[in-house]
Amino acid sequence: MAGHTTKPYKNTLSGSVGAGMGSLFTPGGKKYYILEHKVSSKYHRAGESQEIIVDNIELGRDSHCQVRFDESFKTVSRHHAAIVKDGDMWKLVQISKTNSTFLNGHPVKTEWYLQNGDEIQLSVNGPKLGFILPTGKKSTVGSIGLTRRLSLFRQQALRPYKTAITTLACLLVLISIGGDM
Repeated sequence: MAGHTTKPYKNTLSGSVGAGMGSLFTPGGKKYYILEHKVSSKYHRAGESQEIIVDNIELGRDSHCQVRFDESFKTVSRHHAAIVKDGDMWKLVQISKTNSTFLNGHPVKTEWYLQNGDEIQLSVNGPKLGFILPTGKKSTVGSIGLTRRLSLFRQQALRPYKTAITTLACLLVLISIGGDM
């Protein structure tokens, strides 16, 4: 488990939506990963897999998190951890100031690079996820059908900004209506 600190994590609209657009329109060599849920919750069942096609996601109880857990996981923070692309690698970033994140049973102080088969756990006795890197012909986003990629883009790239996008769309409609009067 090799880890080192790089620039501080920050979730941005351009990082999320930009990476999602790349997954939609130029998916050829873009890699993705799968998170396998190891426990059941309101939002996921044990054994369920989530294909992640964007470059950064957040895990937690907040409705804006791309990997969300319900209120029954009291020790999972609203914004608990993130998985971020760093070059050709993926790293797990600790966001919560109060609840620990574990990688293969070891606490993550700031961030650690992920390897195929790693187990992520959000807090002591919290939910566990398997980190899986597809191999061979299935290793790129291009191996996922366009309809599925569109659905993943909506869930992963747009979810954190749903309120802002809706507000912006309403403003544009109001401005266009007002300009016609």
